[in-house]
Amino acid sequence: MKKLLFFFLFISNTVFGDVINIDNKELKQLIEKGIPVVDVRTEEEWKKTGIIKNSFLVSMINKKGRYSFQDWSQRFSKIKLKNNSVILMCAVGGRSYYLAKTMNGKEKNIKIYNVQKGILNWIINHNPIVNYDQN
Repeated sequence: MKKLLFFFLFISNTVFGDVINIDNKELKQLIEKGIPVVDVRTEEEWKKTGIIKNSFLVSMINKKGRYSFQDWSQRFSKIKLKNNSVILMCAVGGRSYYLAKTMNGKEKNIKIYNVQKGILNWIINHNPIVNYDQN
C-alpha cells in the first residue's frame, strides 16, 4: 500500500508539475540558459540590496500597497518565458515560494523554480548584483 501511495504522489508531481526549489549553483546554471529571473520583492528592497542583472522586477505588492495575485499575474504575463520556465526570487525564499505555489495551482504548464534562500543568500555568497535603477 505504501508503494502505491508513493507511486501516486510521484506521478501527481510529475504530471501536474511542482515548484522546484533551487540553490545558487542551480540559479547560475538557469540564468546561463536564459531562464528569466523574476524578483518579487518591493522597490525599497531592490534599492537597499540591488538586483540580479537583467532580472524582471515584479513586486508582489501593487501600487496601492496591497498583495493581489491577479494584479501580480497581469504584470507577470508580460514577461517572455524561455522554455515555458521561470525563476522566482525574493529576499529569503518565502514570498517567492508562496507565489510559485499559487501560480502552480493556476498555471500548470509553466515550470517554476524558486530560489530557496533568496537574494540575501546570493549576496552573502558574493554573487554579482547591480544597483536598482528606477527607470
